[in-house]
Amino acid sequence: MNDMNDMNNMYNNIHTTNQRKKGETIEHKFYLTLEELYNGTIKSMKVNRKRLNIDGKTTRQDTKILKINVKPGWKQGTKITFKEEGDELPGIIPSDISFIVGEKLHSQFIRDNNNLIFKQEISLKQALLSSFIIKIKTLDNRILQIPINNIISPDYIHRIKNEGMPISKTNGKEKGDLLIQFDIIFPRQLTQKQQNMVK
Repeated sequence: MNDMNDMNNMYNNIHTTNQRKKGETIEHKFYLTLEELYNGTIKSMKVNRKRLNIDGKTTRQDTKILKINVKPGWKQGTKITFKEEGDELPGIIPSDISFIVGEKLHSQFIRDNNNLIFKQEISLKQALLSSFIIKIKTLDNRILQIPINNIISPDYIHRIKNEGMPISKTNGKEKGDLLIQFDIIFPRQLTQKQQNMVK
């Protein structure tokens, strides 16, 4: 009889374990600079969570540091999930914690998928003479000196291959392009000499 009771208890325990539900995933958004997304970095995220005490019924507050290894080229919306690192409650499988990448605005570049857009102001004279050099500081602190030898129209875009964002699925071995857009500053008025040159 005792053996039968032990078997029933074992079955009930297994059945109860299989019926345990998992807690809802906890999501946090965190923001990275373009420099961090270009070069990669390590972020330490402090999380507060509930953890079960030894009695399996009561809980305590617990703090843990989770480290995120940010890969070069990650995009906004990338999700990093730590399995069962969230709240632990009686009868419930601990929830997952997910961190979602956000992207901070940059003072110099605009990201367009794997490409970087750089906007350069030039004078009308530069646009027409088409012979000048643009200096651009990259996200990894290099200085690009880019010669421009074309007449610049308002919709002209100068493309520099392989100077955009790293492509994460290639482990950063490949990159997008750098796209230079031009904002032509027109003079408010022309001198007589300038007007004669245009004619």
